[in-house]
Amino acid sequence: MDSKNRSRPQSTPMPVGPSILSNQSMNDFVAELPFENLLLETDCPVVFGGRPARPAWIKDVAVKVASIKDVSLQELEKE
Repeated sequence: MDSKNRSRPQSTPMPVGPSILSNQSMNDFVAELPFENLLLETDCPVVFGGRPARPAWIKDVAVKVASIKDVSLQELEKE
């Protein structure tokens, strides 16, 4: 287990927001995170790329996570 995973219990939900869209280290972390620990969110009203995050970005976050996990969006929704 790497140091990122050691810092939190395995059952702790980990928020995954818009930073996943542009942060490679976050992508790598999510790739190793079990589905049951994923908590998708939008970080509203935090600013990303010069724009305030919006709830509508949740689909972009979900699509990116599905891509990283190599599953369909529908499979991710079931998890």
